[in-house]
Amino acid sequence: MRKLLVLLAVAWVGVSLAAAWVSVEHEVPYDLSFLDRPGLPDRVGDDWLRGWGTGLTVPMGVVAAMAVLAALSALGNSAGRAGAFLLALLGGASIAFTLSSRPATERLRAVGTDTTESGLVIATLVLAGLIVLIGLTAWLTAPRERWS
Repeated sequence: MRKLLVLLAVAWVGVSLAAAWVSVEHEVPYDLSFLDRPGLPDRVGDDWLRGWGTGLTVPMGVVAAMAVLAALSALGNSAGRAGAFLLALLGGASIAFTLSSRPATERLRAVGTDTTESGLVIATLVLAGLIVLIGLTAWLTAPRERWS
């Protein structure tokens, strides 16, 4: 179960890196429903590195956290169990971020307009949903270590 979770997390990291690259190339700034102002098209790369991310993906810090948690969840002890749970939480946060991003939801509504951007948004959501499902399952079914 944890090997599948690690595979999904690594795939999510790859899709997020591709989405960041496409966002910078196409100048798709963040525009989150919970913020008062959107990002600027000429600062997409900087916003991904140190800000709110891009219009298609979460900030780099979240991508790095997913990579670290994927490695942590591969461990067979209680750290691996905690890593699986934290991966599930981060996957849920990714879904919330993507659905609160106006550019991402626009790509979902008009799937045929730019298949690259739409495909990246769909892949992000599908992988994050599977990470939540598999992560919670791995966390719930893992044997608990008891302290004596």
